Amino acid sequence: MKSRIRILLVDDHPVVRKGLCFCLERQQQLLIVGEAANGIEAVAKAKELRPDVVLLDLDLPQMSGLVVADVLRKEVPNTKVLVLTMHQRAEYLPRVLQSGARGYLLKEASPEELVKAIETVQAGECYFSPEIARVALNQFLHGSGDGPNLAELTNREREVLILI
Repeated sequence: MKSRIRILLVDDHPVVRKGLCFCLERQQQLLIVGEAANGIEAVAKAKELRPDVVLLDLDLPQMSGLVVADVLRKEVPNTKVLVLTMHQRAEYLPRVLQSGARGYLLKEASPEELVKAIETVQAGECYFSPEIARVALNQFLHGSGDGPNLAELTNREREVLILI
């Protein structure tokens, strides 16, 4: 039998953590190994429990989720981070990626999508909710003033962008 995916839940709202536990406990391939309510506790528990995946909110007291993800990338490199947040703005995506997180999912996602995201991230791939991917692509295509202009892309770069 394949081993279960060990998960640490990190959110400052107890009702959200309990709701996530309720959804995920029903999945035989998943095992909740711990919970944390703030960034400092999240880092300590990740170091102690060595989960496969940390399900991480961005808005945390004492240490932001972005800082937590960055610390975990350096200090617990075998643990993968999946951000679960309400923030849908495009400017969060580069910061989340730079922090070392492997996925970005909105809290409005279905339980089925959450399970799929966890399994995808655990398998070593990245997962981004369709809404986040759409926002990021629109920002890139319409320009933010920071990145390259679509007209400056080579044919191959356009082809890759379309495939993404």
